[in-house]
Amino acid sequence: MSPSFAADIAPMLVPYRENMLWRFDLGEYAAVKANAQIIYEALTGEGSAGPMPPPPLPALSGADIATFKSWMEHQCPP
Repeated sequence: MSPSFAADIAPMLVPYRENMLWRFDLGEYAAVKANAQIIYEALTGEGSAGPMPPPPLPALSGADIATFKSWMEHQCPP
C-alpha cells in the first residue's frame, strides 16, 4: 500500500510546520505536493534550499525520507 499525505506525510512533517510557514504550509496537501521535489532534495541534502529540517530541529530518519520518496513515486496521493 502506498503512503498517503493524510496518514503518513502530514504527521511526519508536523514538527517542522511552524518553521516553514514563511515559505509554504507543510500541513497543506496542495502546498506539499507542489513542492515535493524541492522538499525531497532538501531532506536528502541534494538541493540548494539548504538542509531540511534546519538545525537545531532533528533530521528525519532514513525510513521517513524513504516514505516521502515512495509517496512521490505514487503520484502524491492525498
